[in-house]
Amino acid sequence: MQTQFQASRADFRWFLVRVALIVAAAASVTLGVNLAVDPLWFFSGNRLGEANYAFNERVSKVNQYLRAPRAYDCLILGSSRLTVLDAGLITTNHCFNLAVSGGLIGDILALARYLRPRSGDIRLVIVGVDAGNFTIDDPTDTIPDFVKSGDRPPGVLQSYLSIDSLGFSLRTLAGLSPMPRYYGRGFHPAILADAPKYNPKLASEARWGVFSTRHVDLYRELRGTFPEARFVGYVPPMHAQTMYALADQGRLPGYILAISSVSKVFDEFYDFSIPSAVTSRTDNTYDGSHYDVATNALIAETLNSGKVRFGMRVRHLEPDLYERLFRQRLSKFWPEGSVTNAGRDAGQRAQTRGSALSPAFPQNANLYDGNCNLDAQELCP
Repeated sequence: MQTQFQASRADFRWFLVRVALIVAAAASVTLGVNLAVDPLWFFSGNRLGEANYAFNERVSKVNQYLRAPRAYDCLILGSSRLTVLDAGLITTNHCFNLAVSGGLIGDILALARYLRPRSGDIRLVIVGVDAGNFTIDDPTDTIPDFVKSGDRPPGVLQSYLSIDSLGFSLRTLAGLSPMPRYYGRGFHPAILADAPKYNPKLASEARWGVFSTRHVDLYRELRGTFPEARFVGYVPPMHAQTMYALADQGRLPGYILAISSVSKVFDEFYDFSIPSAVTSRTDNTYDGSHYDVATNALIAETLNSGKVRFGMRVRHLEPDLYERLFRQRLSKFWPEGSVTNAGRDAGQRAQTRGSALSPAFPQNANLYDGNCNLDAQELCP
């Protein structure tokens, strides 16, 4: 006859069995859902839908890259503004786009150093240079612990048995993207159909910090990470109104000096932030700094051929001429009445200074459309 103690022990064992079964079932469901959705990109991405959302690009892109690191001979590095550049459009090399949300030069350098010993023969490195890297003291946002330590990233089981990953998967299935951009099948970049409509008036409200060249050395260190590679850099496009505001606040000379200084680190360098027909539109960007796939395809064409579809090749330009060309574009696209007297006076001073330094440069040159050969000082009509 069972004693009360024995009965209690049996009940407790049955309770533990039930708990274990519930935990095992929950773990199985969690693992199964995460494996099917693959929110951290260990495999081929979401098998239950078309969209792969960018919940943690610093982890998911490293996971994706490490599947076949020696298959690539080109890396694309930068912030979220480069994530919409489809690596498949770079026809000269087999590129992997390692750009990440909020990627400052400190993050980019850390990722590059982490991946260098794990990579094959990298022959081309494309780097997006954001203006924000030159207005802050610490050019680092977030570096994963495994990147800091040099260890492998957390494995599939550890990652996909977690509640955090399950949350990512459920949000993916519910269509809840953390941002207006995402990745489709094959991890091709895309913009959500219901992405916000950009209001350029918002650019006038933003305040720019003071630009400095003190972080240019970090780009030199980045180049030293892949010393055999060709280095091509560019400033991603920003809406013309943003650049108007920057100049209006008297920050354009500092911006030009910073970009001009960093451009010398590269073998080729383009500035797509200079006002143009592309950056004056509002239907190709959802926030004035993240541009659509079609705009990034134009950038890819320039990177492939060297033919400038919009923007300007600037590596060879001295700061004074660079600023003068920039102000010419500003004067063409500057909305009537949007410039303060200080901004207008600054522009006039820069134009006068440019005339004195570069008398051979045509005063009435139109820098708007076409592929202007600035190396030869020849401008489009």
